[in-house]
Amino acid sequence: ITEASSGIGAQCARSLSRYDNITLVLVGRDIEKLMQIKEELKCTVFCVNYDLSNLSGIREIFDACKNHGIKLDGMIHSAGIDVTCPLKANNIETMEEIMRVNCFSFAELCKLFYSKRYSNDGASIVAISSIASLRCDIGMAAYSASKAALNAIVKTASKEFVRRKIRVNAVLPAGVATSMTAKKVE
Repeated sequence: ITEASSGIGAQCARSLSRYDNITLVLVGRDIEKLMQIKEELKCTVFCVNYDLSNLSGIREIFDACKNHGIKLDGMIHSAGIDVTCPLKANNIETMEEIMRVNCFSFAELCKLFYSKRYSNDGASIVAISSIASLRCDIGMAAYSASKAALNAIVKTASKEFVRRKIRVNAVLPAGVATSMTAKKVE
């Protein structure tokens, strides 16, 4: 679960931890928060401290799992950055960072997940997208574009990964009470 240290990712970890014989791999930038979530869970948990804006090292996540004898049956990509900014004030560096975390990291994660070294046949991938990918509200160009691109990758991967019976889906929540959305209200 990417960005399992807060928001939707943390709640996914809490929900999944209720299943018997499950091992969760929690990925996030804040190792202290990851460890707090780990303490809440009643299952085997392996934490990986990683910033998904660093695309070139994402293989480290999968190698860490492999080195601990973990072969994945699923992946949830819940990492995301949301910056509200009208196009007339757009900052290309911020837009690039949003695309790296919300979209490009997912493509890299999927590419590596597809390897038989790291995942089992019949696995599942779920991307946490957003209704913003369809609504394209004022000030949401970068976020909406990143989530629309994420949706396109999900559709493509679902067709490409069928050979290994790996299901790839996205969920498109609207406003969810998380620390990311709380910052927008302040």
